[in-house]
Amino acid sequence: MTGTAPRIEVHLLQVGQCRHPEWVTLRGGRWSAAEFPALSALLIHPTRGALLYDTGYATHFDAATARFPERLYRWITPVQLAPAQTLQHQLAARGIALGDVSRVLISHLHADHVAGLRDLPNARFSALRAEIAGLAGLSRLRGLTQAILPALLPADFAAAAAGGFRRPAGLCRRCTGHRARTVVGAVRPRLRPAR
Repeated sequence: MTGTAPRIEVHLLQVGQCRHPEWVTLRGGRWSAAEFPALSALLIHPTRGALLYDTGYATHFDAATARFPERLYRWITPVQLAPAQTLQHQLAARGIALGDVSRVLISHLHADHVAGLRDLPNARFSALRAEIAGLAGLSRLRGLTQAILPALLPADFAAAAAGGFRRPAGLCRRCTGHRARTVVGAVRPRLRPAR
């Protein structure tokens, strides 16, 4: 008996971009500024509904970087977010409201990955336990040195993240310019039909 796996739609969304020196993310990169798109993946599951892998930027970034020392983050990585690139606009174009998103898998806590979390009122969050634990007692200055803006996270983030998950083998690796604790996902095609 052959079963059919549920069809999951996957949409790659660019939710803003920033500019900063290329060498920050590319070993041997130039000192001049380069554009870095903030990406989010929308997965539409037939029974679980809309899920996201990261959120990209949101207008919350402006408020979170309005004061010093967080303003340094804005100066070093100026962000552009066109109205048509907002998560709300792109989801609405697919018939999905922000409140319809049930879960967000978070690769790590940099602004270009989490700035839209506050816009998702019904979402639960999945992040690595080490990332969640690293927030405890994190000062604004220490957060800034790690490129983390705690003001971007919902007040109930730790509870909504349900304790996090351990590092799954094969999904995490060190990425130049990113956190040592980063979830890197890949879609592997099924080579044979399900039985």
